[in-house]
Amino acid sequence: MSKKSRTKGATFERAVCKAIYEELGVEVRRNLSQFQESGLGDIELEPFLIECKRYASGNWFQKSWWEQCKAAAAKGNLIPVLIWKYDRQPIRVTVPMYMINSDWAVDSGQFSWPTEGNAMFPMSCELDVGMALMREWIV
Repeated sequence: MSKKSRTKGATFERAVCKAIYEELGVEVRRNLSQFQESGLGDIELEPFLIECKRYASGNWFQKSWWEQCKAAAAKGNLIPVLIWKYDRQPIRVTVPMYMINSDWAVDSGQFSWPTEGNAMFPMSCELDVGMALMREWIV
């Protein structure tokens, strides 16, 4: 990965941290350990693990991004949130379908989030809708 690509990604991660603060009132920081240890997400905000992706061209998230996000979130029993952007396009947020209705996620007596199955089907939306969904889940 080139220095320019790393800089672009880090700048986007900082912009996401700022948006979280402005929309949710919670100060978060980039996970700098992600460069030293594989399988970590970019930002942690209980109960979410946020993975950020910023690329020049495309029109939809890559399946590998979602798989990476799900795997990292499962390690910490967190909810995966993928925030991504292509040049000259709005920021998009991809979350598991169960964020729409928590009954799809948690059975009585269960205290971990699903990691597979229909509840994990990815749903994408614009940043403001994604932030509204996250706001509902913050304890």
